[in-house]
Amino acid sequence: MVKNADLSYDGLKKIKLIDACIKETRRLFTFIALLREADHDCEVAGVKIEKGNLVMFLPSGVHKSREFYEEPEKFNPHRFDGNESNTLQDDYWFGFGIGPRSCPATRWAFVAIKLFIANVIKKYEIISGEGTPELADLKMKFVGKQVKTTKPMNIRFKNRI
Repeated sequence: MVKNADLSYDGLKKIKLIDACIKETRRLFTFIALLREADHDCEVAGVKIEKGNLVMFLPSGVHKSREFYEEPEKFNPHRFDGNESNTLQDDYWFGFGIGPRSCPATRWAFVAIKLFIANVIKKYEIISGEGTPELADLKMKFVGKQVKTTKPMNIRFKNRI
């Protein structure tokens, strides 16, 4: 897939599977909460929110919901492959925030992440290290406003010949 790929900007746009893998990884491992200040009084699900209150939204609640994602616990990048049957899942992805206050560098971040991943895959074989939990056993915890793994993710890189 990437071994002989053109890693220019135009070449990267053609490697769609990496985009889908980035989105699926961000869906499974949403590591930040979104904070907003209410700009008016309102009520959401029976809870009154007054203007000026801080509201925290955890995208992982949506990202791991069976209401929006089929088999949400499984890593399946094809849910973001552009297939028309997957558009609902794409509509409920909040990997870089949502709305007018979402990350202004989302496109740049995708290109940078994609370039990094493509170069790593092109040059190295990635091997899961000793003690790294299987995906199904991976647990996350809050540390401040971020979510981190409870156990280290040990990986090794082996030069491709």
